[in-house]
Amino acid sequence: MAIICYWTWYSIIYPRSNCILADRTSCFRYFFFAVILLIHDNGHGVVLPNKTLSFVFGHIASIFCPVPYYSWKYVHQAHHKWTGW
Repeated sequence: MAIICYWTWYSIIYPRSNCILADRTSCFRYFFFAVILLIHDNGHGVVLPNKTLSFVFGHIASIFCPVPYYSWKYVHQAHHKWTGW
């Protein structure tokens, strides 16, 4: 995941370079996907052991994607309840 974030920021800073992810929209897609993965894992409580830190981290990480952390966490927990996971 660190490589994807590096390619993303490298492509934004140097858009005409020979980066594998030279297309900016692809770079933003990978970046948002990585952030959503972090938010998802954080919502399950596996990123940080402390619930308060996890709550703060989720809100900070959700700044970079269009999904508010608190509402996403509520809906995602309901999804696991409804599907039996």
